[in-house]
Amino acid sequence: MVADVGQGDDLDAVIEKAYKIAERHHHPTDLEQTREIPGMHGSGAAESNDCVLPRIAAFLRQVHARGGRHRFVDDPLHAERCILRLDADLRRDGVGKSPPNAIGIVTSDMGESVRFYRLLGVNVPEPEGDHLDATLPSGIRLMWDTQDLIRQLDPDWVPPVGHRMGLAFECASPAELDAAHRRLVDAGFASKKEPWDAFWGQRYAQLVDPDDNVVDLFAQLPTATS
Repeated sequence: MVADVGQGDDLDAVIEKAYKIAERHHHPTDLEQTREIPGMHGSGAAESNDCVLPRIAAFLRQVHARGGRHRFVDDPLHAERCILRLDADLRRDGVGKSPPNAIGIVTSDMGESVRFYRLLGVNVPEPEGDHLDATLPSGIRLMWDTQDLIRQLDPDWVPPVGHRMGLAFECASPAELDAAHRRLVDAGFASKKEPWDAFWGQRYAQLVDPDDNVVDLFAQLPTATS
């Protein structure tokens, strides 16, 4: 049996064949145990085999989408090598990883927080209820939850003290940064640090949002010319 995937092939049928090949050379209970993957993290890393079949499917779908070709042969040694190759390829391509997708703000005043971030250019919809999110140009979501909602989810939650995480907004120019900082201050929001030329080559400023989160603004300074 050979699971051979390429453009135009029946992908589901190929994946089913690959599953049968993998299962043929791995005892069913072995799929729930750990094994050593040579070459990972130096001396080898334990990896749960219950991920093997979904990884095969993910890899073959990637190959198919890219118009490539991959053969998964019904042979014990080849099957094991293919699975090891899948592990390496999927890690290289980021499959199975969880990149950052959202940043959450716990707010005591949804309306004021929304007003603050709108003035920084975030396209925030009208607040409705105790949760809100907006997608930034980068694809990252900025999310708001009211303190009441967080307390419902976690009765032991208390507002944090101190500056633990921060948000930073890039401005197109030092002049735009100065204008943004002035716009927020004129709207009644607090400034932590007035704009200044930082030694690392950026124009920088810091504001404080309605929930006492420090929000940085930065812009690249013009390169000095002789």
